[in-house]
Amino acid sequence: AGSLVAVLHSRCILGVWRTQGRIEFERELARQRLLPAYRYIMAKEFDVVVWGATGVAGKQAALHLTRKYGPSGKSVRYALAGRDEAKLKAVVETMAKINPDCAETPLIVCNATKKEDVTSMASRTRVIAALAGPFNRIGEAIISACIENGTNYCDITGEVGWVGEMMKKYGKAAEDAKVKIVSCCGFDSIPFDLAAFLVQRKASEECGGPCGSVSTVMIDAKGGFSGGTVHSLLDAVSEPWSKLKESRNNELFAKPGSTLAPQRKDPMDLGFDPILKVWKAPFLMTPVNAKVVRGTASRLPEMYGKNFQYFESMKVPNGLIAYLAGGFLALAFGILVFLPPARWLLRKLMPQGSGPSEELMNTGYMILKSAGVAHNGRKVIAQISSHEGDPGYKETAKMAVESALCVAFPKEDTPKTVGYLTPLSAFGGTLEERLKDAKWKIDVAVSD
Repeated sequence: AGSLVAVLHSRCILGVWRTQGRIEFERELARQRLLPAYRYIMAKEFDVVVWGATGVAGKQAALHLTRKYGPSGKSVRYALAGRDEAKLKAVVETMAKINPDCAETPLIVCNATKKEDVTSMASRTRVIAALAGPFNRIGEAIISACIENGTNYCDITGEVGWVGEMMKKYGKAAEDAKVKIVSCCGFDSIPFDLAAFLVQRKASEECGGPCGSVSTVMIDAKGGFSGGTVHSLLDAVSEPWSKLKESRNNELFAKPGSTLAPQRKDPMDLGFDPILKVWKAPFLMTPVNAKVVRGTASRLPEMYGKNFQYFESMKVPNGLIAYLAGGFLALAFGILVFLPPARWLLRKLMPQGSGPSEELMNTGYMILKSAGVAHNGRKVIAQISSHEGDPGYKETAKMAVESALCVAFPKEDTPKTVGYLTPLSAFGGTLEERLKDAKWKIDVAVSD
């Protein structure tokens, strides 16, 4: 839409409407082969619908739209969707306290278990940003409706088994429908997918080719957990052992028929990083992030190379803590998988709808670095940081909204990929620019 408006301005077509009316305007669009694009955009009532707007992340998405884009229709035509109209109106009241012009934000009451509701919602917008889980219970109906209605979709799930199933089931249909279906558009896994992308793009541009491997380290972060996230995690570890084993496959999100070489070692890294000069321990989110990054690599072979390997970790003070942290993570996973009472207790302690405190939501932050060595021996390091709020909720909401807007308002460098995609294979450098504009700090450097 943004690109089309720019073209209309550059070709002086908008003046035709003002001087000669709509019919002549559309004739001029037809002469310049722009009429199909124009009718596609105008056929949809909204650019973006935020589904799950009454949840912890959904509310933050609504507030991000309020603060950055103002009322619906000013620069972005958006609507809020959810099951409970009263709760949706309460979110709008909060928005109106920030910007009174948002008091009339459009609402869509939609029960994800009712096909007619979901179909109606999907038919009215160009993109759905789904921020309500657990996705393995309610997500498939929305994806199916989006494909049927030619609507793009992004979500914030980290449920790798479910995403793998959806990719297999809907990948071809999404390609045929020429839409982008993109999962993992939150803290898992956009910062990590973006960091690896930046390293490989820089290496390709300035070092004559990509790095053979990229290692990402979570340097520091502050944030909390919500009941929805905990319940999604518990649903995932409650799957039968056969499914759990399949979800460990590092190539689960790879493009079908990809020539990318398999991951040779466990991506969960442990030890001392010689480039970043830090001790590192296994990171809880690596099983999700590694699949996403490798999925992107499989779709962008020119940038990543055929033998690309990916590793991920978190920074710890010393080697002893690194190895202790690795053992603790393995123990915690084993308890959740093999002891149902532990899962029951966690569900009671973290009910659906609970979330981080307001203070934590606003004071959270994240800092991560990604590094690789190019084939000419030069080191490439990318750093991403944000001090705007809890990365798992406030910033996740921002990531999801900006991801959706990458599709709603594509630019020249936005990949033309369609199908069931990973974030950076869907949005490319457009997402980097949007997040920088949303107060992320992103730096990439090359050194000897």
